[in-house]
Amino acid sequence: MRLKIANAPSEWSRFADGSIEQRMLVAISAELGAQLRPRPLLLENRNRVEVEGIDPDGRIVVQLVANQGTYKMAAHERAKRAACRTRGDRADRAGTERLGGSRRSRHGH
Repeated sequence: MRLKIANAPSEWSRFADGSIEQRMLVAISAELGAQLRPRPLLLENRNRVEVEGIDPDGRIVVQLVANQGTYKMAAHERAKRAACRTRGDRADRAGTERLGGSRRSRHGH
């Protein structure tokens, strides 16, 4: 699906001056050497979406997740379980399966 970067009402769109999102985009921009800003995109089917950061050429798109504060134990445990599932999925696609916390090749190796 082709997309078109539309003009934003301001350089920072919905991000307030000095906000954590603005500071994150400035830091990521410096790291990547590309100016990332929030912009609306127009899709072929005339739907409009806004991305949190995109470079002027539309080659780099970023989503920001600004977790502030400390994790509560329940959130920490959910994140660990999700990470384990992701690692397990990746291993499954590589030809292994999870068996009781260990991995064994599907081919008996």
